[in-house]
Amino acid sequence: MSLSSSSYRLIAAISVLLMVASTSHAASQMTYDDTNPCRLWLAPSHVSTEANPKYGIFAGVDYAQDEHLPNSELALPLVDFLESANKDDGHLHREILDYIESFLWTSEYAGAKWEGNYSTTVLVPGAGVLANYHSGFYNVDWSQGSVLLREPDGTAEPGKAHPSRGAITDYYNLTVKATQNIRAGMELFANFGDVWDEGDNEKNIYQDKLNRWDYMNADQILDEVIVFMDKYDDEMSPELKDEALDFILDKLLGTAAGKHAKVIRSLIPDNPRKLKKVNEMGGTFHYRNSDLVKSPAWLNKYGLCVDNIRSGPSTVKDAGRGAFASRNLKLGATIVPVPMVPIANEDVMEMYTIFEDDNELKYDRDKSLGKQQIFNYCFGHPESSVLLMPVGPMVTYINHAPTGLGANAYLRWSEHPYIYNDEELLDLHPEQLAVTENPNLVMELIAIIPIAEGDEIFIDYGKDWETMWGDYKEAFETSYADGKWPLKAREKMVEFKDKPFPVDVKQNANPYPKGVATACFIESTEVEDGTPKTSEHDDDIVQWINPTSFAKYKGHNMFACDLMERTELLTDGNMYNYTVLARQQDTMEALLVKGVPHAAVTLVDLPYTSDMHTPGAFRQWIGIQDAQLPQAWRNLRG
Repeated sequence: MSLSSSSYRLIAAISVLLMVASTSHAASQMTYDDTNPCRLWLAPSHVSTEANPKYGIFAGVDYAQDEHLPNSELALPLVDFLESANKDDGHLHREILDYIESFLWTSEYAGAKWEGNYSTTVLVPGAGVLANYHSGFYNVDWSQGSVLLREPDGTAEPGKAHPSRGAITDYYNLTVKATQNIRAGMELFANFGDVWDEGDNEKNIYQDKLNRWDYMNADQILDEVIVFMDKYDDEMSPELKDEALDFILDKLLGTAAGKHAKVIRSLIPDNPRKLKKVNEMGGTFHYRNSDLVKSPAWLNKYGLCVDNIRSGPSTVKDAGRGAFASRNLKLGATIVPVPMVPIANEDVMEMYTIFEDDNELKYDRDKSLGKQQIFNYCFGHPESSVLLMPVGPMVTYINHAPTGLGANAYLRWSEHPYIYNDEELLDLHPEQLAVTENPNLVMELIAIIPIAEGDEIFIDYGKDWETMWGDYKEAFETSYADGKWPLKAREKMVEFKDKPFPVDVKQNANPYPKGVATACFIESTEVEDGTPKTSEHDDDIVQWINPTSFAKYKGHNMFACDLMERTELLTDGNMYNYTVLARQQDTMEALLVKGVPHAAVTLVDLPYTSDMHTPGAFRQWIGIQDAQLPQAWRNLRG
């Protein structure tokens, strides 16, 4: 008697789960050998509290300033998601959205601000969620050029229909870089921006009462003191060095530092022999917070490696990018921990046409736009309204394969003693989960067979997903039988790598595809004296100065622009310069900018025209295995 495909898969699933269950958790701790050290770890954060447990990312090796860290991530846009129309127009929507908002970045970091009309935000798993805030300093920041200057990844040919269009995010390759030298064992803290630095966010007992400017000022004073002490080192006895340092810190510091003198005085040692030790440790912050650097033994005990995955083009034709093992992984190994952001009511993902009524934004419930694209990256179950958004590093790259027919990993609730899962949350009804502060849910991705370095990692998305995708592909191929697809901004942009952009474009002779427009990266300064400072239309005239290098491309310097004039250059590699009329997206205030180089001009898709907004684009959550779904969450069971 031959087994059916479904029977084979069931037997295969049971057998692999039994094998995994028989392996001890201790065996899953060491997933690599010493010749291939883990470069990043997840472990309890320095800013974690009992009331608000947090995990942080720690360096497993030294990183030099400006070095890019491993794990480039996807950015998942949420379009006009946090508006009052959504918060006030559904059951528990406000509580759910206020919670989700704390994990989101503004769209500028990924260059996604034209996706919506009001307030596009992005969720970036990995460092985007797990690198915490510290009031005293940060040591990593986004390398925005990595995503802003990305080229099409080859999933779909330009102008060609492909079922993944609109189903997978077009924003990938978000990377972070070290803003200073980072020692192995140091927790990574991200630059959350001036708003956080100036506010009272996270001011608990684990946050420093000093801010990063206090430490920066102290470091500058410390450097001057060391220069002075070194200059006269041979001429001073140890006693005189003590007296000189006391005089500098007690008498001269007030003149140099003003009202900040007391704070700076507290950060600089009064022992001359300790001054250079402070410098060797990386400055006053590191000297004061030496406990932030953890030992290899501490990381191995309290943490889990999050450096077992790298991204690359998937081996699956329609899948886009995939996740690949960066080292050999044993049966039962924890590939990566997967903290989850719970979304207690999946209805928050519904998108509708938004309109303004008495200065308020409202939904037109008769004009559905489908679901947010991030829906495809969440885990769900037909018997529950709860979605789980995975924020473990690189997890959103993992594609589908059936159990027993390609899947080599699966998700289970965390069994780690320190990166733990709050099991009490599994006994809450979704409505209770929605109003729970700081829910701590963690799963683990477990290898169900040995995985060799370079193998693509797959999990079983479940039969619901598999059926939906199969039906969608069949309908898609019928709808787009001619294989044609309108060109989008990044596809059209390839044409202008070495070709000049048109200038003074008239509406009836637009050379760009429908929904595509020009944008410019602009940082400017005043024009030279003696030259006009306003145009004939009373627009201010300014001179372009940046970005002049990859590192200086920033999303907040990206403006809608019309190209007015073009000058062909004979030198410097830029080929062309443009005079452009640039406009702020929110105020529409215009500036006439001179000297914008060809490399600072790009194309963007206008609101609601990119692939992710394609009507009827594939939307389906990834299936949570039935055994992993808590009974209390099954609020949709008939």
